[in-house]
Amino acid sequence: MRIVDISDPLEDNMWSYGDPYPAPRIEQIPPPTWLDYPVYSQTVSFAVQSGTYLETAAHLDRGRMPIDQLPLTRCYLIDAVALWIPKAANGGITLEDLLQAQQRQGVEVRPGDALLVGTGWDKQWHEPVFVTDPPYFT
Repeated sequence: MRIVDISDPLEDNMWSYGDPYPAPRIEQIPPPTWLDYPVYSQTVSFAVQSGTYLETAAHLDRGRMPIDQLPLTRCYLIDAVALWIPKAANGGITLEDLLQAQQRQGVEVRPGDALLVGTGWDKQWHEPVFVTDPPYFT
């Protein structure tokens, strides 16, 4: 099985959605004085919606499965389809875009497939517009 990591790294003070979501923080912990040798560690704190994140329906409905209960097996699928649909800031991704991309690439999205849509917006990862003006599904 081929596994492709599509995430980006979490970084100290990287982008966030703003209040009330805190900016990600990564801070060094001083080595404990009770050890005779140095050890190094950090604290990491961030809102669940930070970086390349995963959310469940609990994001909109508190009665649904929260992220901490999501089985790891739900985080990968054997069958996935990747579609390339370039979009600029605030570009809407339509059903027609999806159908045309499938035809152009000679692939078919079937029930149960994971669908990855590349827009090129990842180039904006370190820009303020990454959060404010991304492409979206209509």
